[in-house]
Amino acid sequence: MSGPALFKVVVVDDSSHIPLLVAKALKGTEFELVAAAQNGEEGIKTIEDHQPRVVLLDMLMPKLDGIDVLRRLRDTWSQTSFVIVSSSRVREDVLNCKKAGADAYVLKPFKLAHLLATLRRLTGDIQETA
Repeated sequence: MSGPALFKVVVVDDSSHIPLLVAKALKGTEFELVAAAQNGEEGIKTIEDHQPRVVLLDMLMPKLDGIDVLRRLRDTWSQTSFVIVSSSRVREDVLNCKKAGADAYVLKPFKLAHLLATLRRLTGDIQETA
């Protein structure tokens, strides 16, 4: 895709390689990784500063986990899609993320194409109605 990205993305994950993988997946698409944070507290500030359309959140992080970040931001950031990216396959974890307001749950390790398809699915409704 040529031209400017339509959707800003923020990654909040304590694994330093995840933002690199996400940036690789988004290169040349309608998405742009605009910032990354390594814990939930830093993530909240980063989200507020950059106002992304999509946030990729690790479920387990230092200081504040992804579920707590969701609980704090979900109502205020209703136009933002929150995607939990986690290695947990525990059904209760997935349900807790959904209850907290996650729009999607992507398992680590993830395929770049799957991540991109998830982001496109989440932003597709706005593209079609705009």
